[in-house]
Amino acid sequence: MRLIEGLGEAFASGDPDAVLSRFADDGEVMYVGSEPGESAVGRDALRVLLSDVFARDERYTWRCDSVQVAHSPGCVAVAAEARLFVLPVGAPAASTGTESFPYRVGGTLEPSPTGWRWRYCQGSEPTAG
Repeated sequence: MRLIEGLGEAFASGDPDAVLSRFADDGEVMYVGSEPGESAVGRDALRVLLSDVFARDERYTWRCDSVQVAHSPGCVAVAAEARLFVLPVGAPAASTGTESFPYRVGGTLEPSPTGWRWRYCQGSEPTAG
């Protein structure tokens, strides 16, 4: 849960380097957000995407309600039911923001010498069935 919420805190910071530091340093990484066009493969593409997202007048963070983990040799897959918080620029990451709604964060994490890092991450806004 801490790794998933830590990524949300990095998003709230509005700093592309803070987010990129949560992703694997070697090989390609992938991020897919919940909005159309919010996808990137590779660190350079992810930096461009993050710069676009952080140019908005709001920030985003999430807090997990529950997390499922599937262990595999060399990685773990995670899926979290969460609450997404929309924050005005400059609000602390611990803020509850101006609005919130259900969110889902999933992906694959791999161990590195400095801790677990995201290889693939996807955020989505689940809808009622």
